[in-house]
Amino acid sequence: MSFLQKFLDKKKITIQCHNNPDSDTLASGYCLYRFFSEKGIETELIYGGKNEIKRYDVRYMVENCEIPLRHAVGPLQTELLLVVDGQYGQGNVERFQATEVAMIDHHIRVTPESPNSLIKSEYQSCSTIVWEL
Repeated sequence: MSFLQKFLDKKKITIQCHNNPDSDTLASGYCLYRFFSEKGIETELIYGGKNEIKRYDVRYMVENCEIPLRHAVGPLQTELLLVVDGQYGQGNVERFQATEVAMIDHHIRVTPESPNSLIKSEYQSCSTIVWEL
């Protein structure tokens, strides 16, 4: 069973990009959003942090690619929270409460190894990992 297949029994999945999103986290998150949505799973794409997106290139990508990204504040109602291009424990990823948390990332591991974490720090981008999944 692949890393993503084990989550196909979920009814609602929230994909979390890191705070102050960039193109890698958006590409990774949107790809996963499409994957799970096309499987009939209620899926949403969010980012946390105090600030709305300010970077022009990122706002352009969100608007022109029609990426359904939402700035989340407060508690979430989700069965699985899937963090992309970041890990809990890093300063740029706001921690939300969820029944189950999973992570896909390409940065140096800062969280303990677990079946719900796919951390490949030898990769240059998270979107490459997601593409291979």
